[in-house]
Amino acid sequence: PAGILIGDVSDLLVNAGANLKATPIIGNVVNSMGVGISGLTVNLLNSKNVVVAKATTDVTGFYYFPVTSGLTSGSSYSMKVTVPKTFKNSSPSSQNFTWRSVAVALSNFVLN
Repeated sequence: PAGILIGDVSDLLVNAGANLKATPIIGNVVNSMGVGISGLTVNLLNSKNVVVAKATTDVTGFYYFPVTSGLTSGSSYSMKVTVPKTFKNSSPSSQNFTWRSVAVALSNFVLN
């Protein structure tokens, strides 16, 4: 599904006459049974732990950061999910990556 979404966004940009490349950051939040969890906040933080963007998971646990033009290529970022009180923690607790101005698909956050 992620590849299809990226392809669809790229096609829309081309059809709109935009000379842009889709470079989203995507991932999923699931429970220990692998079922997506909706309505959770996922934060994108810079290297100083300042939130630079937020996304909300959909009914399948999918989150999507479509606007990445403000990120600095070569800089480090981390992704963290806000864990609701009904869960103990997330595994991993955060995911780090270096922004290279290309689409990023992160591994699942699993809430325990």
